[in-house]
Amino acid sequence: MASDDDYAAFLDRANEPTSTTTNSTSTQHQQSGFTTKTHDTSSPIPTALQNIESVYISEADEEWVPVSLNLDHGAKELDVSSFAKVVGRPSKNVEELETKQFDPRGQYGDVIGAVEKVVGKQDVKVFRVELGGARCEYWVVGVLEVKRVVGAKVGAVES
Repeated sequence: MASDDDYAAFLDRANEPTSTTTNSTSTQHQQSGFTTKTHDTSSPIPTALQNIESVYISEADEEWVPVSLNLDHGAKELDVSSFAKVVGRPSKNVEELETKQFDPRGQYGDVIGAVEKVVGKQDVKVFRVELGGARCEYWVVGVLEVKRVVGAKVGAVES
């Protein structure tokens, strides 16, 4: 049987913040055991997105992470196909959701509002990205005139 100290150490490790690693071209963020690109270094994160303090409630209860990625695939607007290219996932694993469908109880109004502040209310899109098994990500994003996808994303575990 494990001691109280072992259990306390386990809880301390479990409650450590998620890590962010940086390389020369992008920032990667690890949540729930998976890693996706969240930031191109040539694409700064707008200030309004840097201080989102909200948690997405799922089996993983993850914090929202600001994103800013270059939209250099010649896309005129953000749809499932162009978004899938930006995040490096097959289109079949990406679906677009209506804001009300994603947040029917208004729990994530602060996240949606922060993205609206940057890209405009009419330009906010929500995407669900299937990662495998019970893991997925939700992205609340929009496109700036300078061909950048900006917003916030969160990992979720839904079984």
